[in-house]
Amino acid sequence: MARRHEAKPGATSQTDPLRSLPKARATSRSDMPRSLRVYCWVDFLFYLRAFWSFHYARFYFLNLCFNTL
Repeated sequence: MARRHEAKPGATSQTDPLRSLPKARATSRSDMPRSLRVYCWVDFLFYLRAFWSFHYARFYFLNLCFNTL
């Protein structure tokens, strides 16, 4: 009985992995904006952290200089 249902159009069998599994690293077009949005946030936060750590070090150094006068 189960063999009869496998012959229907669109049905995949266990011996046909190419039709039943997507290709490795395959993404659809709908995933692209979401992944770009995440990448932009990660990139922005990386440079934001670099910006503030530079200014924090500069203000810390200036504070040390002016407090010792």
